Amino acid sequence: MNKKIKSLSSKIVFLIAVVTLSSILLIFNLFEKINKEAFYTIEMEKAQLVLSTIEPLIAVNIYLNLNDRIDQVTKQLVTNPNILSIKVLQSNQVINERKSKEFEDNIDDSFVVSTPIFQPNSKKEIGTLILTYSNKNYKKLIDRYTTLLIKVLFVFGIFFLLFSLYVKRLLSPLRRIARLLKGYSPDTNINIPFDNQNNEIGFISNALNNMQHSIMQYSNELQKVNSELEVKIKQEVEKNKQAQEQVFKSEKLASMGEMIGNIAHQWRQPLSVISSGATGMLVQKQFGNLSDENFEETCNLINDHAQYLSQTINDFRNFIKGDSKPVLFNLKSDTDSFIKLVAATIKKHNIQVVFDLDENIELEGFPNELLQCFINIFNNSKDALVENNPENERYISISEKIENNSIIITFQDNAGGIPEDIIGKIFEPYFTTKHQSQGTGLGLHMSYSLIVSHMKGSLETFNKTFMFNNKTYIGAQTIITLPLENKHT
Repeated sequence: MNKKIKSLSSKIVFLIAVVTLSSILLIFNLFEKINKEAFYTIEMEKAQLVLSTIEPLIAVNIYLNLNDRIDQVTKQLVTNPNILSIKVLQSNQVINERKSKEFEDNIDDSFVVSTPIFQPNSKKEIGTLILTYSNKNYKKLIDRYTTLLIKVLFVFGIFFLLFSLYVKRLLSPLRRIARLLKGYSPDTNINIPFDNQNNEIGFISNALNNMQHSIMQYSNELQKVNSELEVKIKQEVEKNKQAQEQVFKSEKLASMGEMIGNIAHQWRQPLSVISSGATGMLVQKQFGNLSDENFEETCNLINDHAQYLSQTINDFRNFIKGDSKPVLFNLKSDTDSFIKLVAATIKKHNIQVVFDLDENIELEGFPNELLQCFINIFNNSKDALVENNPENERYISISEKIENNSIIITFQDNAGGIPEDIIGKIFEPYFTTKHQSQGTGLGLHMSYSLIVSHMKGSLETFNKTFMFNNKTYIGAQTIITLPLENKHT
């Protein structure tokens, strides 16, 4: 059965209304006797007197364009405690403004006066002078009557005291509830008393107890949802990580396929030399014409080409196995390995490669991953050169140097550059301008990830115009920046 709530707020509002109305009527009657208008007029005249005094001086300085003198005058004026600010305008433009230290604290208790500035010996208006004047004197007058007001209100203070004690007694349950709620959290259950009172306090207590119960239920459900969501997020992150690793492996396998084609092309001539040398010795042996000198020379030739084939296999094997941890390596040697792997492609497409390398640069990092980046950058330049340039004008320059305690590796081609609307997207995953059968769009993204995440460097590409062989070209310039002292996690 619902009980009728007795309104506690009505009692408080009624008492406050009576006391407030009585106080307002008394204060109004007291201040009505004070001639506010007269005092305000006096203060306004003081402000106008200040303006009329300094206006000729300001006018002369404006006319003579003596801004420093104007600044000195305004600076001196704001030392007057009654002047909060002064502003000088010429052609509706502020040419000088000065504020006193008390401006911000007293701006609400002030008034503004202004006067036109006339050209000396003329009635031509050349500006405006604006003064912000303090009402401190007005406050002093009010303070005089405050003493009288306090005396009058002393009697009312006794009534207010009794009233406040009554209100305090009425509101004491609310204060206790507030103290209890101060330490509330969804994990704790606070028992709010006073729920048996037949007034607003009892209604609030019941509502708070019910609200706590609902919040605890929602909190438990939310924790359960968060736990399930966290598990799902971890699962999805792991799936994405595995998928990205698989795609990276696919990209490397594609590079491996191209490298195998390059190696097959590189091996043709050494194998032909080995075969010819062995066959020649066999024929000479059969006819008895094999001399010791020919035998030794042919064997050395076969051995040199066999060593070349072996080194090619080592380079390819190192490229395949990758790096498990950072090592100290020579950048020139890593670049040489890269050139060996793409030598057949360079020859096939008639690309002229220009080098500017420092043989003494050594760094700590992942040489095979850096080699993979070189191949990806080279392949992009190669594809653009084959598509856009004739065979006798295909250039790629590679430079390596140390600058500002960083290693700078630059690839520059003359394939015409990258369109400005896509150059900012080339390092994004799966972004490619090639047909789907020609590329996955992961080569440069993988390079970016290897350089930035693994080797703590940066990878950027720009379009650049340059001179080569007395001719102007434009092409893509890719810059790899690596710290000279790399630290890896």
